[in-house]
Amino acid sequence: MLSDTDLSAGCIFIFMIRTFISVDVPVTEELRSVLESLKKMDGVRVTPENQLHLTLKFLGDTDERKVERLCSEMRKSLEGTGPFDVVIQGAGAFPNQRNPRVLWLGVKDPERLIDAADIVDSTVKGLKIKADDKKFSPHLTVGRINGKCDLKDFFKDNDKKVFCSFCCDHIDVMKSVLTPKGAIHSIVDRIKLESSSFQ
Repeated sequence: MLSDTDLSAGCIFIFMIRTFISVDVPVTEELRSVLESLKKMDGVRVTPENQLHLTLKFLGDTDERKVERLCSEMRKSLEGTGPFDVVIQGAGAFPNQRNPRVLWLGVKDPERLIDAADIVDSTVKGLKIKADDKKFSPHLTVGRINGKCDLKDFFKDNDKKVFCSFCCDHIDVMKSVLTPKGAIHSIVDRIKLESSSFQ
């Protein structure tokens, strides 16, 4: 998105980037299988494989200059955090399973992920960047409901199933461009998680 400010000296263009901060999730056979099963259901818009991620913070349209500074500050604030394991397990829906609008897979023992999200949140607030104020809820969105569909078997079959286990060793600052065919995501910056040498 592009906005402009007219000044007597000329026109200053401010480039806005639709931004979010996330952890990308590797696609396993178990994840691919659950996505394929959802594609067979009417009324479900399935998340593309190449967009599977855990959103730590959604910022929305943000001045690109602030995004550059955010990347720099996040690198400082995440220093010493170190890699951690993430296990994708179980399934559910927002707002609930009786009235599902968003289908998700859960995160087992998400304490380290929550810690990372808290650091990101504090960094964003410290820079006074406007962002989504929703409390972080660890989940992997796999589909959105566009109509009525029977998901009882989906929830039952996947209640305790493990879909993916991986080591999170980086956090991405992402750009999202909305198009008629859906959102296109690209990496603005990748921040490596490295343990402090003093630990």
